[in-house]
Amino acid sequence: MFFPLFLALAAPAAEVVPEDRMRLEGRCTYNQEVLKHRDDTVLAQCDAVALDDRENDTASIAFDLRSWDVTMLRFQGKMTGPDTMTVRQLTLRNGTRDEATGSCRIFRVEGRVSVVSCLATIRGRAYAANIDVSHNQN
Repeated sequence: MFFPLFLALAAPAAEVVPEDRMRLEGRCTYNQEVLKHRDDTVLAQCDAVALDDRENDTASIAFDLRSWDVTMLRFQGKMTGPDTMTVRQLTLRNGTRDEATGSCRIFRVEGRVSVVSCLATIRGRAYAANIDVSHNQN
């Protein structure tokens, strides 16, 4: 049950930093088309994203809520391109980790990260996170 999740943004972004361990602040936002599916998809609340462990074509993308000091969703998988990942595992806020199917995509404006979006399914339940980091960058 995949539906359009990714946003097209054209805001300026900050200086590019090494992506083997990148943490960016922003806000999880969802367009109206995505919000129509909120009854059957868990939409993460978040204000930060961490892109980690881009070694051997593997990655971990964690969507955090700093005010609660918690990772809301962590998507783990294999990088299939410089800005795409096939999700193989998903860790929920309560620490439950399970095999998953889905994908993540990093969107850029002028080479800088502007949006990070992930959508994955475990045991028939969909989980999504879509963070806009472009408005927090100078």
